[in-house]
Amino acid sequence: MATYEDTGIWLRSLGDVSDSKYGAQRERLRAAYRVFWANAVVLSREIQRNVPNLTLHDEAHFDALWSAADQIAGPALTLTPVEAFVLGGAILLHDNANSLAAFTGGLEALRQTPEWQDALVEWTDNRDTELDLGALSPEVLSAVLFDVLRSLHAERALTLAGLSFKNGERTVHLIEDDQLRTHLGSIMGLVAASHHWDVATLGTRLPSILGALGGMPQTWTVRPILLACLLRCADATQLDQQRAPDFLYAMLRLRGVSESHWRAQNRLASPVTAPDDPTALIFSSTIPFGPGDSDAWWIAHDAIQVANRELQSSNALLRDQRLPHFSVDRVEGALSPSALSRFVAVSGWRPVQAEIKISQIGKVVEMFGGEELYGHDPSVALRELIQNAADAIRFRRELEPKESGYDGRITVRLRANEQQPGSYWLDVEDDGLGMSEAVLTGPLIDFGSSYMSSALVKSERPGLLSKGKKRLGHYGIGFFSCFMIADEVLVTSRQFDDGREKLRTLHFQGGLGHRPLLLDDRPADFGNVSSSRVRLRLTSDSHAKLLKLPSGAFKESLPISLSGLVGLLCPMLDADVYVEELGLTRLIHSRRWMDEDRLTWLRRITAADVRSDQNLDENLALAVPLLTFVDPNEPSLGLACITGMPSAGVATVSTLKASTVYGSSFSDEYVGAIDYESENPRRGRGKAKAGDRLFAWASHQAKLNLEAAVEMPRRLYIAERVANLGGDATPIVTMRLDKEWADLDTILKHLVEIGPLHAPVTYSTSVEGQVVITVVRERHTGFIDNYSPHELDYLLPALESGSNSSALYMVPTSDDNAPLGFMRLLEKYAAARGIQIVAEILERVEFARYVGETSRRDGLVSGKLIGCSGLKIWVE
Repeated sequence: MATYEDTGIWLRSLGDVSDSKYGAQRERLRAAYRVFWANAVVLSREIQRNVPNLTLHDEAHFDALWSAADQIAGPALTLTPVEAFVLGGAILLHDNANSLAAFTGGLEALRQTPEWQDALVEWTDNRDTELDLGALSPEVLSAVLFDVLRSLHAERALTLAGLSFKNGERTVHLIEDDQLRTHLGSIMGLVAASHHWDVATLGTRLPSILGALGGMPQTWTVRPILLACLLRCADATQLDQQRAPDFLYAMLRLRGVSESHWRAQNRLASPVTAPDDPTALIFSSTIPFGPGDSDAWWIAHDAIQVANRELQSSNALLRDQRLPHFSVDRVEGALSPSALSRFVAVSGWRPVQAEIKISQIGKVVEMFGGEELYGHDPSVALRELIQNAADAIRFRRELEPKESGYDGRITVRLRANEQQPGSYWLDVEDDGLGMSEAVLTGPLIDFGSSYMSSALVKSERPGLLSKGKKRLGHYGIGFFSCFMIADEVLVTSRQFDDGREKLRTLHFQGGLGHRPLLLDDRPADFGNVSSSRVRLRLTSDSHAKLLKLPSGAFKESLPISLSGLVGLLCPMLDADVYVEELGLTRLIHSRRWMDEDRLTWLRRITAADVRSDQNLDENLALAVPLLTFVDPNEPSLGLACITGMPSAGVATVSTLKASTVYGSSFSDEYVGAIDYESENPRRGRGKAKAGDRLFAWASHQAKLNLEAAVEMPRRLYIAERVANLGGDATPIVTMRLDKEWADLDTILKHLVEIGPLHAPVTYSTSVEGQVVITVVRERHTGFIDNYSPHELDYLLPALESGSNSSALYMVPTSDDNAPLGFMRLLEKYAAARGIQIVAEILERVEFARYVGETSRRDGLVSGKLIGCSGLKIWVE
C-alpha cells in the first residue's frame, strides 16, 4: 500500500530531490515528520477506543489524506518543504483530538467543560452536571463523549502540536524538534482547526503568507490559505472502505446513524479522476445499495455533495486570493441523485429528488403562525414578542456573574408613525442575550426552529444549554405571529456583549411575501444598553384591534390601553416590563410581582379597570385574604384562591396569559393566576405545572374557606371547584338533603339516626361514562323537566347535588374510584368515626310526586310519580 512518502506532494518537496545545497534542511524536516507521524499514530489509536462509532481516524486515514491531497492538487502544484511539513502536521492533528488522550486530565477534565454539560443535558435531560458517571448507561456515556469530542476536537487541534506526555523521567512531545514545534505548531494548529470553519472565513482568519523559518531558505514560505483549502478538500473526499473496513464494521455491531455512515463508506471505492476529464473526481460503489440500504446511500449522496461543494468553493477562494488552484474542482454526478446512481449503484429502487417541500412558505407560516393557529386575538403577537424578550433575559441572567446586579428589562413602546400618518410603530425592546447576525438570518426566521435547538447555541454560547432554567418558548413559531398585525417588521439586534458596531437589522418590508433585507444600520433611537428590538408597523385598523380586550364569545370587545393590555398579559413574568406611550414611561409589571399589593395585582391581571362585570371589584377585594401561593418556594406556579366567584382567574403558560379561542378569557375555577404547561403551539392551557402541589393547595383552600365561614350557596361552588382542581373538599362539602343544605356531619347523622338516603344519579356531562349524583328529574337531558321547588312532593329522603359535571359528585364504579367524589369523602369521614357506609345503584327510584299544574306538552299531570336511577346509601 502506498504511503505518504510515495505521494507527488511529498516527493516534490521533501523527497530525496537532487538539491545538495538544502539537503540538510530537508532531512531535518523529514526526520522530524517521521517522529511526529509515529507519535500521532499512537494517539490516533485512542480514538477508536474512546469513540468506536466514528469511522476510522488512524494511520491508514492519514496516508489516505496525503493521497487525496495529492490527487486533488495535481502534478502542477508544488509546495515548499516547510508547507509540506505544515500540511502533513495538520493532517495528523486535524482529527487526533477525538480521543481522551488529547486532553490533559482526560475524562475528568472534559466533564468540567461547558460542552460536556450541554451534551449531558441533551442526552439525559438532567441538569445535574456533577452526575455520577456510574449513573449513566454505557450507551449514553458513549454518546455524550462522542458529542463532546466532536465539538472540541477542532478547537483542540489549535494547540495539539504542543502536546507532551511523561515517559518516566522523560517528556515526550508530539513534535520532538523544539524549533519546529515552537514556530510552526501554531500555524499547523490553525490549518488543522480550519477544516471546521466556513470556507468563506479562511481569507480573513488565516494569514495570506508566512515568511521562512530561521535557518531555512527564504523561498520556503508558507501559504496557510492554500494548505487549509487542500486539507478540507482532502478530508471531504476521503470517503471509502479504508475508513470503514469489513471486519471492524461487523465487529462493532453499530446501530442508528453511525451504522449508516459506516455502511455508506464501506461500499465506496477510492475516488478516481475521470478518464476524459482530469478536473472531475468519480466516486463509485463496490456493492449496490438495495432498498434496505437507502439511508446509507443518501448519506453517501450527501457526503459526496459536501465534497463537491468544498472543491468548488475552495478553488473559487484560491482564485480570488491569487493562489494556485487545484487540478480537481468537482465531483462527477454530484448534481443529482439519478446522475450519482450511475456510479454509486442501487438495486431494486431508484433515488429521486423527492424530498418533502413547502412551495408556499408564506402561506404555511400564515396558517401555523398567525390567525389560523392563534385565532382572531391580535394581542397574541404582543404576548409572543414579550415571551421572546423574557427568554433572552433569562438566558443572559445565566451568563452574567451573580454580583453583576443584572435583572433584565423589557420596554413596550407605541407611537405614531410620523412618516405615514394613520399608522403606528409598536416596539418590544429588551436588554437580554441579543442575536448575532447568524441568529438573525438563521434560527429567528427558521419556522419551527429556535436558537436553543440550533447548533449555533453550542458554538456561540457553550454551556448555556445546561445552565438550568428552560426557555419560556418552545415551538419556534412565536415570532411569526407578528405578521398577524403588521406587514412591515424590523428586527434590530446585537449580542449583549458586543458593541454597537455589531448591530444588524432584518427588515421585512412586505410581510412574508418578500425576502427580508439585512441592514448594517445603527438606529440612533436604539438604546445604549439594549440588545434587541422588534418594531412592527401597525395600520390604524390593526392598532384599533390590538387595543381591545377580548371579552368572550358573543360579546363586544372592550377598549383597553397599552398599559392595561401589557398588565393583563404578564401576570407572573420574571422580568420588569415598562410601557412607553404618550411620551410617558411606566413600570407596568415588576419581576417582583409577588411583593405587589395583592388587590392592585388582581385588578391588573383581570383588567378590572375596563370590565363591566357586576360586583367584580367587590369580589376581588373579598378574595385578597384567601390568596395563597400554590408553592411558596416557587411563586411562578401560581398565586390564587378559590372563592366560587366567576371570571376572575387567569390561566398562564410559562407565566404569560394563555390563549383562549372560545368563551371567556377568564376562569371561573379560581381567582388569581395559575401556571400551566402548553397544550399545543397555540399555547392553550394544558396540565398544571404544579402537579400534585396544586392538589394540596386546593385542599388547603377548602380549610381556609371553612375558617372564613363562607355562606351558601357560595360554599357549594367552592367545594365543586376544590374537587375539580384535585383537592379534598371534606371541610366544606355540601349537598341538598330534603331541599336543605347539609354538610357531611348532618348527612352522616341522618344515616345513623334516621336511615337510608337516596341520591338521583345520571351520566356526567364532562366525563364520558362517569356516573354522578344529580337532581331529581325524570329525564336528564334538556330543560323540559326542571321543576320548581313547590312542584315536587318528595316520597323519601333525597340527597341532591349542584351540577352534573363536577368531580365532587362522581360515584365510585369498577372503572373509576372517584377519590375526590362525595361518596368517598363521606366514607372516609364516617370511617374516622367507626362507621361503615354502604351504597348500591338502583335502576329506578321513585323520588317524588308531581303536584304542580298539568302540562300536556311535558306529559305532567298532578300526582305523576317522578323517578330515575338512584344511589341508595345506608349505614351497615
